Amino acid sequence: MDAVLRFTGRPGGVAVMPERDPTQGSPGDHGAVTLDAHRHDLVTTADGNGRLGTFVDYLRAAGLERFLRGDGPFTVFAPTDKAFLRITLRGRDRLLADQPRLVAMMRGHLVAGRIQAPPAGASAVVTTIEGTRLTVTCAEGAYYIGNARLVQMSIPASNGIIHAIDAVLVGD
Repeated sequence: MDAVLRFTGRPGGVAVMPERDPTQGSPGDHGAVTLDAHRHDLVTTADGNGRLGTFVDYLRAAGLERFLRGDGPFTVFAPTDKAFLRITLRGRDRLLADQPRLVAMMRGHLVAGRIQAPPAGASAVVTTIEGTRLTVTCAEGAYYIGNARLVQMSIPASNGIIHAIDAVLVGD
């Protein structure tokens, strides 16, 4: 059984707990989860989402597709297609032409383990596989990772979970 990182409600508080049976709902769940939702890996799930195609294209261009098809578990903070449109066309072209920068930027959206949405008023710091530290918060009913708002949370996959966000996370 996978371990799941769950927010404890204390600032910076994260606990590793056994994952519950995905077919068993509980109060406060963000939608029903079925076993079928867990059949596909993170890449296939993101690609079939309808809002994350650009993220998948950049993931493939960075050479990270095979990694995210691996065992995991991973949490993916995936910018929506609209989020990528906030980067100028020239900026997107330059990013795609600079492989080391592209890989670093994409790795900055990936976290080892399953990060579930925090309870209201809680915050935690997570470290991406790139080594970037990001703060996850919940304020006034909205969830954020850094300055990006989570617009679709807890999309399950066989090897992790995806949270769609409204901005591209850019490292220092």
